[in-house]
Formats: sequence, structure tokens, C-alpha cells
Amino acid sequence: MAERARAVANDVHSALTPLLHTFHFQTSQYEIRYQLTRDGAGLVCRRERKQSCAFEEVVELPLFDCRTLKVFLDTDCELRFARTHGQRLIEAARSVVGENRANRAVPGRDAYELLRCAADIGEAKHLVDAHTLLRDAAQSVGMDGYAAMLGDWRSHQRTDVRWLAGTYPAWSQYVLQRHSYLNSALLQHARENDRLALGAQVPACTSGQREIVRAARTFGIRSRVVIPRVFAGAGARWDFGALIFYGQTEPAVGEKTAHAHATVLRGIATSFIDRWVALLERQRVSTVVLTQFERSLLELVRRGVGANEVAAQLGLTTACVNNHYRRINEKFGVHDKHAALAIAVAHGLMPPRYLSAD
Repeated sequence: MAERARAVANDVHSALTPLLHTFHFQTSQYEIRYQLTRDGAGLVCRRERKQSCAFEEVVELPLFDCRTLKVFLDTDCELRFARTHGQRLIEAARSVVGENRANRAVPGRDAYELLRCAADIGEAKHLVDAHTLLRDAAQSVGMDGYAAMLGDWRSHQRTDVRWLAGTYPAWSQYVLQRHSYLNSALLQHARENDRLALGAQVPACTSGQREIVRAARTFGIRSRVVIPRVFAGAGARWDFGALIFYGQTEPAVGEKTAHAHATVLRGIATSFIDRWVALLERQRVSTVVLTQFERSLLELVRRGVGANEVAAQLGLTTACVNNHYRRINEKFGVHDKHAALAIAVAHGLMPPRYLSAD
């Protein structure tokens, strides 16, 4: 019964996010895949890049018009070997997204309306819905666009990065191509602090950071506000998230407006990043299948049985039991077996509680 329920859930998930176009190619350094999928009533272009086992990067670009997608592809220097595929990707998007769709004028919002916006973002069912609300919120506080990022740097051998390119796709590509997110003063601040900061307040201390500041101006970016989201829970999938608002006005003007809404922006950023993580989790879990043995192991975790005792009960070595836990963690994309259990219960892969033998 549980297997059938999961199969139905996977079918529903596939129906909600049908694959419209995909292509895959390799360069001398990277393995790259582009996908165009429907997310609710909108489209998302997803770019995945891997370099052996040392680096994994996913960029998601919610689409409102084909111009944004074209800019995103044109600035991808690694795509020069697959230009015909890129053109097909654009043509596939054109059949769904109107190229001449005008951006909506967003009226100014007061703090109460922005708080309601944060609540709506927290309940968004699709990434594109959250993207629309976030874009409107950025514009209503005098900013022109945004980018969001999730980073996992716990392992020295593997780095996981997920980047959501908002309304500055060319800038996002520039940063990603140079791995400059590791040098950016804003992202360094987001990794080490949990307070909102204005770009003018964060000094560029390294040559890479100074390059970022210079390049930002060439892309028309002058005002910058970074709102970090630190994940302190044990077993969290990501080390931190960051939402960065960009503006084309000078810092003294653009950042002043954003600073007046600092508390509300923090709520918006937290709602958006947490919702983004939840949608990613749902996407990942929709493909997870647990064996009966793995369910038994998670049940023992829930009962508080340690790995040594589990090994003794099952006649296995402790190392073998820990290897099984590691594989379960990898399925859910977490670092801790208790986090894997929580996700499995939340998504119906495990019953909400075990039945007592009494």
C-alpha cells in the first residue's frame, strides 16, 4: 500500500513539473545539463554543473519572458559547444512564455503589506509563485532585482551550491563562472553573521571581493542589501542561505530605502529561503524509495537505539550499520539520521509514530 501511495505521489509530482526540454553536454572540466520545466503556471530553467565528485552547482532561473533566458544562455561561456541546443531551449520556452509580456508596475507597499507578502511567500506552492512575490517586494522597497543562494560547505571534498537567479541573470552567471561567491564580501558576511547588512557597510578586503564590486557597477548594480538565513539545526541540508537585493540607484539612495524596511525584509528573506528549501525538499523526496530494511533502521533511530545496539541486534558490525545510515542520509540530502527520519515522517515515507508492543 505504501509503495502504491509513493508511486501515485511521484506521478502527481511529475504532472506538476513536466519536463519540456533538456540537453546534456560535457566540456573538458564539467558535466552540464540544462532543463526547462513547468512549475505551476510558470517555467523554470535549471542548470546543473558537476566536476567529478568535488563540486556540484545548480542554478534555477524562473522565467517571465524569453529575453531573460537568452541573456542567461548568452553569458554562459561553457555553452559555446552546444549553441544549437541553447536555441532549441529558447524555442521551447517561446511556445509557453509570451516574449512581449510587460513587467507589472508595482505600487509602493507599506510595512503591513510587506508582512502579508512574506506570509504569502511562505505558503507559495511553486517556485515561480514565490519568485513573483519576491520580485514585487524588491521593487516596492526601491530595488530592481535579487538573487538567492543556498550553500553547503561542510565537506572539504564536495561543495554544493544552489543559486536562484532573480532579475539579474547575467550577473548571476558572471559570479558563478568565476566561483566568486567564495570571495564575495556579501556572501562571506552571510555565512558568518545573521544580521542584515548594506553593501556600502561591507568592505571589500580581498582582490576577488574588489573585483566583484567593480564588476557589479559594470552590470548596473550599485545598491546591495544582503539578508542572511543561518541554519543552526543539527542535520540541516544547507549551511546557510542568503537573499541579496540589487538596485541601480546609488547606495545613499537605494540602500537607505531598504534600510527603512530592514525588519520586514528579514521576514521576507526568511520566508522565501525557508519556502525554497521546502520546495527543494519536496522535489528530492518525491524520488526517494526506502527499503523495508531502511525503514526498520529509521524506526530504531526513532526509538533511540544507538548504532552499537542496532549492530548487536542485527548481527552486523557498527561500521556496516553506519554505512546504511549514510546511504539513507544521502537519499534525503542531509547530514544526520535524525534529520532523515524527520523528513521521512513529514512526507509519509514513515508512519508518524510507531506502535508500542504493549
